[in-house]
Amino acid sequence: MAEPETAPPVLAEGMDAYVALFTAARPAGGPSAARLAGDLAARGFSWPCPAGMSITTSFIVGDDHEMAVRIYHPGRDQTRAALCYYHGGGFSMGSIETYDGLATALSEMTGAVVVSVQYRRLPESSARAAQEDCYRALCWLAQHAGILGVDPLRIGVAGDSAGAMLAVTTALAARDRGGPALCCQALLYGVFSLERERPAYRTAKDPVLTIDKVQGFIDLYTASAKATPARLSGAARYARSFRVAARRAYRRRIRPVA
Repeated sequence: MAEPETAPPVLAEGMDAYVALFTAARPAGGPSAARLAGDLAARGFSWPCPAGMSITTSFIVGDDHEMAVRIYHPGRDQTRAALCYYHGGGFSMGSIETYDGLATALSEMTGAVVVSVQYRRLPESSARAAQEDCYRALCWLAQHAGILGVDPLRIGVAGDSAGAMLAVTTALAARDRGGPALCCQALLYGVFSLERERPAYRTAKDPVLTIDKVQGFIDLYTASAKATPARLSGAARYARSFRVAARRAYRRRIRPVA
């Protein structure tokens, strides 16, 4: 029997505490304070580090700034596939710290090396800068595949929510700029349209991502003076894509750290 339209989403075990954290009032101080609060609380919801996995933070050095990346390596017993992963957060929130648990789980469940990217965020930076950071990280991963024990023919991109959109734009940049050939795109409950009036936004029952927050993130993105309009058509023909819907994600078990 189908669930009634008014039914709330079914939350996985442990998800109620996660929802309570993200629906709490944000601290005063704007985006910077909210990001810090999220980072400070992140370890309470981290995925336990599996035996044999190494987690290392490194930096990609560019002409104008350095970008942190966190590398999740399941083990050097074999050459592995790799995913360049872009976290969610509406282009303005989230970090490699707050999404540590998701990146750890992604590496454990796929057996791939995961490189989580700390791209620049709005409103202090621009959407163009975030997209450029994501593409640079992909190129860095391909360049250092040998050091990382990665098969250069099995490199893909991954992202959740806004990060899924960045994964798609990165795949298109790789296609159009002659960048690394991708084997796949792993797109988790992705944002693929920034139209405020889409029915999917207006009728959503997400306990964390409310319509007000969605519209706020859209406004941030579109107000970015240097934002490049997302061109998402054709990405699926470039590299095979795998999509996970939000409702399915909420049903999955969350494992808080004791």
